[in-house]
Amino acid sequence: MNKLIDKIKKEPIILAIIIILLFFMPMNLASPSESTRNAIITAIGVDKTEQDYEISLLTFIPTPGKEYVENYGLISTKAENLSGALSNSSLQIGKQVKLFHTEMVILGEGIFSEDISSVLEFFTKEKSLSKSAMLIGTNSSAKKVLEFLQKNDNNPSEKLSQLMLFNSSYVFYKETTLETFFSGYYSPIKSSFLAYLTFSESNGEDSIILNSTGEKSSSEEEKQGSLKNNGDMLLLREGEKVDILSRQVAQGINLLKGEDFKSNVTINNSSDIEEVYKIRKKSSVKSVRFENSVPVYTINLEIIASKLETDNGENNLEENLQLSNIDAETCTKIESEIKKQVGFAVGKLRENRTDIANIYREFYQKRRRDFKRFLQTLDNQEDFLNYVIFEMNVKVASD
Repeated sequence: MNKLIDKIKKEPIILAIIIILLFFMPMNLASPSESTRNAIITAIGVDKTEQDYEISLLTFIPTPGKEYVENYGLISTKAENLSGALSNSSLQIGKQVKLFHTEMVILGEGIFSEDISSVLEFFTKEKSLSKSAMLIGTNSSAKKVLEFLQKNDNNPSEKLSQLMLFNSSYVFYKETTLETFFSGYYSPIKSSFLAYLTFSESNGEDSIILNSTGEKSSSEEEKQGSLKNNGDMLLLREGEKVDILSRQVAQGINLLKGEDFKSNVTINNSSDIEEVYKIRKKSSVKSVRFENSVPVYTINLEIIASKLETDNGENNLEENLQLSNIDAETCTKIESEIKKQVGFAVGKLRENRTDIANIYREFYQKRRRDFKRFLQTLDNQEDFLNYVIFEMNVKVASD
């Protein structure tokens, strides 16, 4: 004992550690667990009517038992403002509402008539919602989407994640977070986008859900409605809805940016029959310059493609490497179709005065002085895309 006292005298830090343990350990042992104090929210839905906000919380409910079972409850409350709606949710659950575990935010159609930035800033600043949380828009109400998921799956958050994995491979999933929304919102062109799911209620037929591989599935359990991921994107300007862009437009934008997403190209052959080709590999080189004070954006694409064919009459497209050789005429058609797809995407961006392809950033970073001088000549800098000349060189080859 004397040796211990002598050691403590020589190293006072040991005494401090002992005091901290004696003071805090009993308190921690006696205090309730986090799941007892706080509601574990995995997804949140936000809807807006003329008078009220409606908040829907998908809550994970720990259930003791011999086997581990995941149970989820859905709580929906209304109030004149978001703070009031969350307070009502907390009273209804009997716990504090914390968003530390929230992975996804679903925004209902009614909320897009206003600037959604104030809604998202509230959750970020007031409730510590992670900036990596996924943002998803829907044509229906967020509450109906969450109700549908809860009824049809033991783990609705996982089902929603799987549904969105389709975008991570084929469209734009990695960019639909709180962080990227605000990055676009506070950019000079004030444009951003969200993933967009289509929900419809039961019409007496089996529903169809697009899964992570892009395949369709149906079952008896899904007759209550359908939730589809077609790869659409909700285009926003200054936080308000301006358009819904199809998956094809999204792919055109990705080609323009040089993003390495999976995509297919459909052309008509000599017999006017549609053929589908998969872009297997892609390399891109972008450059910007000014000619006679006019901005020019150039992208050179080199693509390796292979033909897809229908498998055994099941309408599932599969790659057949035995048909990988593509003749020169077909390569030319694919090149033309890619240019057409990109041109249509550029037209959509110009039409909506948005720049989710980051063209502004390319010019500002690489030719800042010339670009600033160019912007000063415009009556409205937000119309700059109308004056940019786009050059695209595409070279397609087979493996």
